[in-house]
Amino acid sequence: MRLKRIKEFAAETTKLTEFCRNTPVGALSVMECDSIREFGSARTTAYNIKSEKRDDGYKYKVSLDSIAQTVTVSLTK
Repeated sequence: MRLKRIKEFAAETTKLTEFCRNTPVGALSVMECDSIREFGSARTTAYNIKSEKRDDGYKYKVSLDSIAQTVTVSLTK
């Protein structure tokens, strides 16, 4: 069995780049977009973050779902 806890962040007070960068190990940061414009912005931000190097040896993994318009960021070794 897998249990997941989801916490929502206020889009008005949360920077997208910091939201992606602060993804904890073993968790997912999911950006659910309301429009194709938001989806494009979230995708671009996630791929920009993916190119950054982390001090702990983890790398960012980006998953896209263009039908549901979601961008997911997670960490991998």
